[in-house]
Parts: sequence; C-alpha cells; structure tokens
Amino acid sequence: MSKGIGTDPAAESHELLAEHLAIGKLEYQNVRMRIVDRTVRVGADGLIGADVFLEPHPGLDAPPECFCDYDAPLSAPAGWTRAIRSGNHLFTMARVNDQHSAMVLIDSGATLDLLSKRFVKGAKIGTSASNIVLQGVQGKVADTELAREVALLFAGLKYPVGDMVSFDMDRLCSSMGVEISGVLGMPLLLQLTLTIDYRNGFMRFAHEKN
Repeated sequence: MSKGIGTDPAAESHELLAEHLAIGKLEYQNVRMRIVDRTVRVGADGLIGADVFLEPHPGLDAPPECFCDYDAPLSAPAGWTRAIRSGNHLFTMARVNDQHSAMVLIDSGATLDLLSKRFVKGAKIGTSASNIVLQGVQGKVADTELAREVALLFAGLKYPVGDMVSFDMDRLCSSMGVEISGVLGMPLLLQLTLTIDYRNGFMRFAHEKN
C-alpha cells in the first residue's frame, strides 16, 4: 500500500526490480522499486526516498540502521544539528515562534511549508480561512487553514516564514509511524544548502549564496 498526503484510500502497489536507474550522473543496477497501481498526480512521475542514498557511491557514507534516538544528547559538531531518521524519512527539531518545539519532516518533494492543525491549535497560533487544496499520493486535501505570522528556528537559523498552510496530519503521521508537527518544503529549502552526514546522523543548513 502507498500512503501519504490525501484523503483517498491508500493506493495498491507492487514491487519490481529495475535493471537500470539513472539519477543525473548516478547510475544504479537492479534497483527495487514500488509501483503504484493508479495515476498519482503530485507534479512528478515518481519519488526518491532516502533509502537510495544508503547505496555506497562517492560522496556519501551511510549506514543501513536507523538513528532515530529521540533522547540522544545534542552533541553535534559546531555548525551541525542532530538529524532524526525513521525509515526513508528525515526529520529535525525546530522551534515555532520562539516558544513551541516541533519535529518537522524535511521533504524536497513538498511544494509548500506545512504545519499540522493539531500543533497549530496546541500552540495557539492564529489562523484564517484558506482556499488552498493540497495534492498528494492519496489524493486531495481541501480542508486547510492558514497559520498566521509563523517564524521557524532550526539548526541555528531563524526564518520569518509568514503564513503557513496547516491541515490534519493524523493520517500522514500514522502512515509514517512518527508524530510530526510540520513539513519543511521547497519554499524554505530553496533558500538553503543542505548537507547530510548519514553516517553520524547530522545535518548542516547554510544560506544559499547568490
């Protein structure tokens, strides 16, 4: 079953072995892939999970195990922050409006930065109506709101994001097996250079130079 953002039932899927896969200059042989048994309109023909980068190749050194120890001491080197990995997903901790801690998913496939309605309500962040409709692998989400005047602090960087779209993430959290409060998508990630140390479980965010 393929699960993600959306209110439709999870799509049936099956696995196959691709003889060849090329991503830019990287080439793989005999790659296991999951095929979704219906058209999924998410603005792309497929998704690349973090598991791809567990395969050894120059520039990446990643262990196969999960380093999702939420109570681990934050002993990252200067300029780095602790990464959290669960399955094929990467997360980091953030503070919202200098007050509320939140675990957020890092998702380069997300076209918006997002917050969960549950978190927004608990943090008492002001909201307004939204006509934005989200599209994910499980269809559309029309029940959205705007969380007003949000600022994010993570990895030593502070971003006055402004308004962020919020929606009910309960199904998404259930499918991942992790409770998250938001998603860092491309609007924010495009402003940064992200370096991932998979081996030691650290990430480094830096402002993109023009």
